[in-house]
Parts: sequence; structure tokens; C-alpha cells
Amino acid sequence: MRSVFVSVLVGILALLPMSAHSHIVTLDSGTYVKVEVCSENIFRVRMASVGDFPQSLMERYGLVCTDWEETKVTTTESGSKLTFATSSYALTVDKTTGKVSLADTDGRI
Repeated sequence: MRSVFVSVLVGILALLPMSAHSHIVTLDSGTYVKVEVCSENIFRVRMASVGDFPQSLMERYGLVCTDWEETKVTTTESGSKLTFATSSYALTVDKTTGKVSLADTDGRI
């Protein structure tokens, strides 16, 4: 049973390549958030106490693809909020609280 779960998990992760567009946001607390826009519908968000985001083992060993096609992203900043928008979704990072929210084009979360 365990090997079946691992096989399914690896299969799913192989379908989720990493990003072509990325941006590192520094929160007021000093924590770093890396937002990668992988496609119109997929964002990858990572947090770290340092601004270094090394390649994961999943990426290194080819379990996760890293060659996304370029996605058009609009980045806007309003006060403490930084928003990354594609034609389908907008991901917002609040630099004060660290809150990350995702909404579709109609504003539904």
C-alpha cells in the first residue's frame, strides 16, 4: 500500500513543473516569500527565513519538471500588498502579515 501511495504522489508531482517567472518578497518580519508563477492556473509559494531558495531534491532528480512555458504576469503593489496576476487568477502577498490569498478573475477566493 505504501509503495502505491509513493508512486501516485511522485506521478502527481511530476505533473507540477516549477516556474518560469519568480519573485522574492521580503516581509516586514524579515521572512522571505518566493512566488513562482508556473502557468495561468498554478502558483508555487515558498517561505524561508533566509533569501536563499535552493533547488529541491524533487527538482534535482527530475521528479518535478522545471521548463514551464512563459506566462504573462502582471505585478502590482498597493500599500503593503503585492499582487501577481495572470489571465485566470491573482495571488496577493501581504508584506506586513505574510498572508497569501488567491482569487479568480471575479474576485472569488
